[in-house]
Amino acid sequence: MIKFFYFFLIFCTLQSVNSQTTEELDKMYQRVKYLEQKEDEAQRYIFGTRDYITNLIIDNFNSLGSENYKDLLNKEKFLWYRVDRNLEYYKGNYVRFLRENHKSLLDYKNQMLSFIKSKLPTKTSCKEAVKYVKNNFKLLQVKDRYELESNWLKKVSLYYDEKNDKNIVIAEMYIDNKFNEYIFCSIDYKLWNDFAIGGFNLPKSYGERFWRTIMDMKCNCE
Repeated sequence: MIKFFYFFLIFCTLQSVNSQTTEELDKMYQRVKYLEQKEDEAQRYIFGTRDYITNLIIDNFNSLGSENYKDLLNKEKFLWYRVDRNLEYYKGNYVRFLRENHKSLLDYKNQMLSFIKSKLPTKTSCKEAVKYVKNNFKLLQVKDRYELESNWLKKVSLYYDEKNDKNIVIAEMYIDNKFNEYIFCSIDYKLWNDFAIGGFNLPKSYGERFWRTIMDMKCNCE
Protein backbone atom coordinates (compact mmCIF):
# COMPACT_ATOMS: atom_id res chain seq x y z
CA MET A 1 0.00 0.00 0.00
CA ILE A 2 2.81 2.37 0.94
CA LYS A 3 4.66 1.44 -2.27
CA PHE A 4 1.52 2.22 -4.29
CA PHE A 5 1.19 5.58 -2.52
CA TYR A 6 4.80 6.49 -3.48
CA PHE A 7 4.18 5.57 -7.08
CA PHE A 8 1.04 7.67 -7.03
CA LEU A 9 2.96 10.69 -5.67
CA ILE A 10 5.67 10.28 -8.31
CA PHE A 11 3.01 10.05 -11.04
CA CYS A 12 1.27 13.20 -9.79
CA THR A 13 4.58 15.07 -9.59
CA LEU A 14 5.47 14.05 -13.16
CA GLN A 15 2.02 15.10 -14.35
CA SER A 16 2.42 18.45 -12.63
CA VAL A 17 5.89 18.95 -14.17
CA ASN A 18 4.59 17.95 -17.59
CA SER A 19 1.66 20.33 -17.18
CA GLN A 20 3.94 23.21 -16.14
CA THR A 21 6.33 22.43 -18.99
CA THR A 22 3.43 22.45 -21.47
CA GLU A 23 2.18 25.77 -20.07
CA GLU A 24 5.66 27.30 -20.27
CA LEU A 25 6.11 26.08 -23.83
CA ASP A 26 2.71 27.45 -24.74
CA LYS A 27 3.56 30.83 -23.20
CA MET A 28 6.91 30.85 -25.01
CA TYR A 29 5.21 29.95 -28.29
CA GLN A 30 2.65 32.77 -27.84
CA ARG A 31 5.46 35.20 -27.01
CA VAL A 32 7.40 34.22 -30.13
CA LYS A 33 4.27 34.60 -32.27
CA TYR A 34 3.62 38.01 -30.70
CA LEU A 35 7.18 39.16 -31.45
CA GLU A 36 6.97 37.79 -34.99
CA GLN A 37 3.72 39.69 -35.48
CA LYS A 38 5.34 42.88 -34.21
CA GLU A 39 8.28 42.34 -36.56
CA ASP A 40 5.85 41.89 -39.47
CA GLU A 41 4.02 45.10 -38.52
CA ALA A 42 7.30 47.02 -38.25
CA GLN A 43 8.49 45.67 -41.59
CA ARG A 44 5.21 46.61 -43.29
CA TYR A 45 5.41 50.12 -41.81
CA ILE A 46 9.00 50.67 -42.98
CA PHE A 47 8.58 49.42 -46.54
CA GLY A 48 5.04 50.80 -46.70
CA THR A 49 6.57 54.25 -46.20
CA ARG A 50 8.73 53.73 -49.27
CA ASP A 51 5.77 52.38 -51.28
CA TYR A 52 3.77 55.49 -50.35
CA ILE A 53 6.52 57.80 -51.65
CA THR A 54 7.19 55.89 -54.89
CA ASN A 55 3.46 55.57 -55.64
CA LEU A 56 3.06 59.30 -55.04
CA ILE A 57 5.72 59.99 -57.66
CA ILE A 58 4.22 57.51 -60.14
CA ASP A 59 0.65 58.78 -59.65
CA ASN A 60 1.76 62.35 -60.44
CA PHE A 61 3.74 61.49 -63.59
CA ASN A 62 1.56 63.65 -65.86
CA SER A 63 1.77 66.69 -63.58
CA LEU A 64 5.50 66.31 -62.98
CA GLY A 65 6.69 65.80 -66.54
CA SER A 66 9.36 63.29 -67.57
CA GLU A 67 12.40 65.28 -66.37
CA ASN A 68 11.05 65.96 -62.89
CA TYR A 69 9.76 62.38 -62.70
CA LYS A 70 13.24 60.94 -63.40
CA ASP A 71 14.87 63.43 -61.03
CA LEU A 72 12.54 62.46 -58.18
CA LEU A 73 13.09 58.73 -58.74
CA ASN A 74 16.87 59.28 -58.57
CA LYS A 75 16.54 61.35 -55.38
CA GLU A 76 14.32 58.65 -53.87
CA LYS A 77 16.89 55.92 -54.61
CA PHE A 78 19.68 58.00 -53.09
CA LEU A 79 17.77 58.81 -49.89
CA TRP A 80 16.44 55.28 -49.48
CA TYR A 81 20.01 53.93 -49.80
CA ARG A 82 20.85 55.70 -46.53
CA VAL A 83 17.84 54.13 -44.80
CA ASP A 84 18.71 50.74 -46.26
CA ARG A 85 22.27 50.91 -44.93
CA ASN A 86 20.88 51.50 -41.43
CA LEU A 87 18.49 48.58 -41.88
CA GLU A 88 21.40 46.28 -42.73
CA TYR A 89 23.01 47.08 -39.39
CA TYR A 90 19.91 45.83 -37.55
CA LYS A 91 19.90 42.54 -39.52
CA GLY A 92 16.14 42.22 -39.91
CA ASN A 93 15.24 43.45 -36.41
CA TYR A 94 12.69 45.98 -37.67
CA VAL A 95 11.15 46.71 -34.27
CA ARG A 96 14.54 47.66 -32.86
CA PHE A 97 15.29 49.78 -35.94
CA LEU A 98 12.08 51.77 -35.44
CA ARG A 99 12.76 52.14 -31.74
CA GLU A 100 16.34 53.36 -32.17
CA ASN A 101 16.54 54.84 -35.66
CA HIS A 102 13.03 55.98 -36.54
CA LYS A 103 14.32 59.48 -37.36
CA SER A 104 16.16 58.28 -40.47
CA LEU A 105 12.89 56.95 -41.91
CA LEU A 106 11.06 60.19 -41.09
CA ASP A 107 13.86 62.24 -42.65
CA TYR A 108 13.56 60.18 -45.83
CA LYS A 109 9.78 60.66 -45.95
CA ASN A 110 9.81 64.40 -45.15
CA GLN A 111 12.61 65.20 -47.59
CA MET A 112 10.88 63.30 -50.40
CA LEU A 113 7.53 64.97 -49.71
CA SER A 114 9.29 68.33 -49.83
CA PHE A 115 11.00 67.46 -53.14
CA ILE A 116 7.73 66.24 -54.67
CA LYS A 117 5.85 69.34 -53.56
CA SER A 118 8.55 71.60 -55.05
CA LYS A 119 8.24 69.86 -58.42
CA LEU A 120 4.44 69.83 -58.65
CA PRO A 121 2.78 72.86 -60.25
CA THR A 122 1.08 75.07 -57.68
CA LYS A 123 -2.67 75.47 -57.90
CA THR A 124 -4.05 78.83 -58.97
CA SER A 125 -5.85 80.86 -56.35
CA CYS A 126 -9.61 80.73 -56.98
CA LYS A 127 -9.87 84.45 -56.14
CA GLU A 128 -7.21 85.25 -58.75
CA ALA A 129 -8.96 83.00 -61.27
CA VAL A 130 -12.29 84.80 -60.71
CA LYS A 131 -10.59 88.16 -61.13
CA TYR A 132 -8.85 87.06 -64.34
CA VAL A 133 -12.06 85.69 -65.88
CA LYS A 134 -13.97 88.89 -65.13
CA ASN A 135 -11.24 91.06 -66.66
CA ASN A 136 -10.43 88.97 -69.73
CA PHE A 137 -13.39 86.82 -70.78
CA LYS A 138 -16.61 87.81 -72.53
CA LEU A 139 -19.71 87.99 -70.32
CA LEU A 140 -22.55 86.13 -72.08
CA GLN A 141 -25.40 85.82 -69.56
CA VAL A 142 -26.27 86.76 -65.98
CA LYS A 143 -28.88 85.42 -63.60
CA ASP A 144 -29.34 87.80 -60.65
CA ARG A 145 -30.92 87.23 -57.24
CA TYR A 146 -34.32 88.58 -58.31
CA GLU A 147 -34.58 86.05 -61.10
CA LEU A 148 -33.00 83.23 -59.13
CA GLU A 149 -35.32 83.64 -56.12
CA SER A 150 -32.91 81.65 -53.97
CA ASN A 151 -31.81 82.22 -50.38
CA TRP A 152 -28.29 80.90 -51.06
CA LEU A 153 -27.69 81.55 -54.77
CA LYS A 154 -27.17 85.29 -55.27
CA LYS A 155 -25.78 85.65 -58.79
CA VAL A 156 -24.68 83.30 -61.59
CA SER A 157 -22.68 84.58 -64.58
CA LEU A 158 -21.64 82.77 -67.77
CA TYR A 159 -18.32 83.84 -69.37
CA TYR A 160 -16.78 82.77 -72.66
CA ASP A 161 -13.07 82.10 -73.19
CA GLU A 162 -12.68 82.79 -76.92
CA LYS A 163 -9.05 81.65 -77.12
CA ASN A 164 -9.78 78.15 -75.77
CA ASP A 165 -13.46 78.02 -76.82
CA LYS A 166 -14.65 77.22 -73.29
CA ASN A 167 -17.34 78.51 -70.98
CA ILE A 168 -16.73 79.50 -67.36
CA VAL A 169 -19.38 80.08 -64.70
CA ILE A 170 -18.89 82.35 -61.71
CA ALA A 171 -21.49 81.98 -58.99
CA GLU A 172 -21.93 84.05 -55.86
CA MET A 173 -23.24 81.68 -53.21
CA TYR A 174 -24.01 81.70 -49.50
CA ILE A 175 -21.88 78.92 -48.02
CA ASP A 176 -20.35 78.64 -44.53
CA ASN A 177 -22.40 81.63 -43.29
CA LYS A 178 -21.09 84.08 -45.89
CA PHE A 179 -21.37 84.98 -49.57
CA ASN A 180 -18.38 84.03 -51.71
CA GLU A 181 -17.69 83.78 -55.43
CA TYR A 182 -16.97 80.31 -56.80
CA ILE A 183 -15.68 79.40 -60.25
CA PHE A 184 -16.82 76.46 -62.40
CA CYS A 185 -15.06 75.17 -65.53
CA SER A 186 -15.90 73.24 -68.71
CA ILE A 187 -19.56 74.30 -68.76
CA ASP A 188 -20.96 73.38 -72.17
CA TYR A 189 -24.08 75.10 -73.51
CA LYS A 190 -26.33 72.13 -72.77
CA LEU A 191 -25.28 72.18 -69.12
CA TRP A 192 -25.83 75.94 -68.94
CA ASN A 193 -29.24 75.72 -70.62
CA ASP A 194 -30.30 72.90 -68.29
CA PHE A 195 -29.58 75.29 -65.42
CA ALA A 196 -30.77 78.56 -66.98
CA ILE A 197 -33.87 77.28 -68.78
CA GLY A 198 -34.65 73.92 -67.29
CA GLY A 199 -36.08 70.95 -69.11
CA PHE A 200 -37.62 67.52 -68.90
CA ASN A 201 -37.08 65.75 -65.60
CA LEU A 202 -35.21 68.74 -64.08
CA PRO A 203 -36.19 70.59 -60.87
CA LYS A 204 -38.25 73.77 -61.19
CA SER A 205 -36.11 76.03 -58.99
CA TYR A 206 -32.79 77.55 -60.08
CA GLY A 207 -31.12 76.50 -56.85
CA GLU A 208 -31.98 72.82 -57.29
CA ARG A 209 -31.01 72.90 -60.97
CA PHE A 210 -27.66 74.49 -60.09
CA TRP A 211 -26.90 71.61 -57.73
CA ARG A 212 -27.93 69.12 -60.40
CA THR A 213 -26.01 70.64 -63.32
CA ILE A 214 -23.10 72.91 -62.35
CA MET A 215 -22.13 72.36 -58.70
CA ASP A 216 -19.82 69.41 -59.45
CA MET A 217 -17.87 71.34 -62.10
CA LYS A 218 -15.63 73.39 -59.79
CA CYS A 219 -12.35 74.51 -61.32
CA ASN A 220 -9.06 73.05 -60.06
CA CYS A 221 -8.02 75.94 -57.83
CA GLU A 222 -7.77 76.63 -54.13
